[in-house]
Amino acid sequence: MKNVLASLLVLATGSAALAAGQLYVDGRADHVSYSPNDAVGKPGYEAWQLSRFKIDYQDKMSDANSFRVRLDGLQNTAAANTRDKASKFMDLAFVTHKFTDMVSVSVGKIATGIGGVEGFINTPGDIYLLSIAGAEDSAVYYPTGAQADLTFGDNKVRLNFANNTTDVTTTVGGTAYLSQTRGLMGVTYLGKFMDNNLLLTANYHMEDYVTTANVKAKDSYAGIGGKFVMDAFEFEADYLMNKYDLDPQAAANTLATNSAIVLVRYKIDELGSVHIKYENTDQKVATSTTDDTKNKYNGYTAAFEYKPVKDENWRMHVAFTQRDKKPETGDTQTEKFVYAGMRFYADFLK
Repeated sequence: MKNVLASLLVLATGSAALAAGQLYVDGRADHVSYSPNDAVGKPGYEAWQLSRFKIDYQDKMSDANSFRVRLDGLQNTAAANTRDKASKFMDLAFVTHKFTDMVSVSVGKIATGIGGVEGFINTPGDIYLLSIAGAEDSAVYYPTGAQADLTFGDNKVRLNFANNTTDVTTTVGGTAYLSQTRGLMGVTYLGKFMDNNLLLTANYHMEDYVTTANVKAKDSYAGIGGKFVMDAFEFEADYLMNKYDLDPQAAANTLATNSAIVLVRYKIDELGSVHIKYENTDQKVATSTTDDTKNKYNGYTAAFEYKPVKDENWRMHVAFTQRDKKPETGDTQTEKFVYAGMRFYADFLK
């Protein structure tokens, strides 16, 4: 099957060199049961879903040049924006030139490092409940731009220069024209300590833009997190802070979101792992140009992941999640999900 798949890819691209690369199929399929309370105002449901399906190809063009393309099978091919011409179907697509062992530069649709351990170090396919701040960060995970990686032993500093999250336009004579002059800039730190048992990450990114009311504004995304491995236990923690300037013409414009996240995982030999995750979020939302309101969220996950073969990237899982939203006024809104499914990740060209 692997040889057949490699041959088909060679025929499709006209390049025998493709077979030497790595082609990962990264997916998760679930039966999902959703149960909201009356305050949410939505019906519950049960459905089979593809929660994740990505095709990730990586290869080298030479010792100094490599590339990566990852396609998201759950997104459509419509352009996500005007400025970079890339569709939502293209998750990642960049070329990296390695100047030295310490310095490399990538250009294309890059991975910034926004989102902390939850969104960057941890595998997104293993997340059943993404934090509120993490969900906001997901809109800026993969912008189009340039990235410089500076590596010092087990420490890496990543500099990002990319497009804004959304198109910046100016209307002239009733027609909106692209008028972006600034973009997203930021820095991410990644470090490994204690024989790789302790991983630390920190990031700060900001973007300048013009609001729909033609007012200059600035948004920022910051986070600090870490992962610690001790025998069969893994501990993860993040504190994510997103700040947004007021857009007078945007309904319910979010002004600030702060999420604290803790996850504890226990690995059971020849069986898999169990984990518990907790999220606490404070969010400020504009109700007018002068007033705002606050929402508080508490999220929980309890999951069992059955993985009988340690070195095989396949498992089955059952996970329960609950999120409670407590607005400043009104009833608490509770949403519950139960996931039962399968996760797979494999290099089909091995």
